Amino acid sequence: MQDSYKPTAHFDAGKFIIRLCETLLGLVGALTLILYFMTGSLSAAGQKADAGLAAIGALLASVAGNP
Repeated sequence: MQDSYKPTAHFDAGKFIIRLCETLLGLVGALTLILYFMTGSLSAAGQKADAGLAAIGALLASVAGNP
């Protein structure tokens, strides 16, 4: 009996990018909701998220060698 299984090694970059964006948006939404419940204000949650993103950006810039 011959095996009919064919592994699919096809990589679709478009679907990967869409799935990556959906995942990132979902994580940002979950983080914002958690910060909203912790701070009690959507404005404060946005400020904390903005400060966190700025810190991450500064860390990545220092690792990449940009001042």
